[in-house]
Amino acid sequence: MKKFFKTKYRAVMAVVLSLLVFSAYGNIVQLQKAGNQQQVKELKADLKSKEEYDSLREEYSSTLSQKVDYESDYYDLSEEYDELEEKYNGLNEKQNQKEEKKSAASYDTASSEAPSAAVSSYSSNHSDDSDVTDSSDSYSVHITKTGDKYHSAGCQYLRQSDIVITKSEAVQRGLDPCSKCNP
Repeated sequence: MKKFFKTKYRAVMAVVLSLLVFSAYGNIVQLQKAGNQQQVKELKADLKSKEEYDSLREEYSSTLSQKVDYESDYYDLSEEYDELEEKYNGLNEKQNQKEEKKSAASYDTASSEAPSAAVSSYSSNHSDDSDVTDSSDSYSVHITKTGDKYHSAGCQYLRQSDIVITKSEAVQRGLDPCSKCNP
């Protein structure tokens, strides 16, 4: 009987030991699963971060490419602007030279007619009434670059330009008197 108990004892011990081993193994497996689940979560988070990083990197690369395109466009437009500004300044210079020539020509015409006006004035003092009409046409009037009227000094329509000529020259050019200032 002793042997029986000893064998039973050994069997019970073997079963208990087996249960302990199995239980310990189950706990180890559960711990490993829990650890693996944690690792899986961490790996998923890392993967998500990497995907976000890759997405941001692509967006950054695209933005850099756009920046280069914009800088190129800016450079081209800047060069075109400089060319147009140079062209504009050249045209402005030509226009100013034409205006100076016109002004000088009208001044020369007015000054060359001034002596004849003095002669006309002198002869009007010594001749008939038709000569008096000629001397009245030799006074100065004002015109604009583009207008079709002649004005007296200080007329409101002379704001843009003011060129001085004689009345007779204005009449020869086909200009009419201004209805506001009645020169």
